[in-house]
Amino acid sequence: TPQPGPSICPHRDPLALRRHDAPPTTDGRPPPHEGALLSTVLVPERGLAWYEELRAEYRPSSVRLLLIGESPPDPGSGRRRFFYSPELTHDNLYRGVVAALYGHEPGFDARSKKKLLDRLREDGVWLIDAVDEPIDKRSMSARRRAIGAGVHQLVERVKAIAPTTGVLICHGVVFDLVAPGLRAAGVRVLHDEALPFPLGNWRQQFVASARGALTRAGWWASS
Repeated sequence: TPQPGPSICPHRDPLALRRHDAPPTTDGRPPPHEGALLSTVLVPERGLAWYEELRAEYRPSSVRLLLIGESPPDPGSGRRRFFYSPELTHDNLYRGVVAALYGHEPGFDARSKKKLLDRLREDGVWLIDAVDEPIDKRSMSARRRAIGAGVHQLVERVKAIAPTTGVLICHGVVFDLVAPGLRAAGVRVLHDEALPFPLGNWRQQFVASARGALTRAGWWASS
């Protein structure tokens, strides 16, 4: 196992340091730019590593459908939660995604999170985020800046992942800032309008819109 380089901060995430010092990753993601490096300094030790280890655990051997979110959720002073955490909490994005993909099936139960995460992996579905560190509790202008600063790197990462069916962008601001660059790079974005984040009353619309996009893309015909 590679060893992290010298720490510049007692709370520095070792994985973030390795990402900065190492060559581009196997999925095509380049090391973070200087601004992204500085943003990891204040993340508690293993903060980002926890998200990335879970994400890597559920990466399919071949990605058919790539989901793009905004960022991992900021837990604040509470317990950490994440799309790929086996513990079910609020998990709005997880609930919306599995309802769109499997909610029409008899016996569907979103509470079976570990089972459904395994199924997402088996079906070639994977989630990445536009920004690696949690930004959902920042101001909207700060969130837009963070997303916009990483558009080029995100487009290159998606091209390297090369999802065979295409991409669903699960956040409105990310869609507005990223979809044009993805399309210009030849990536198939499966919807022409932003999907609402599946929170509260918007979940039903997210499910219907995502399911419609997947149907048009022939998702179930090829499953």
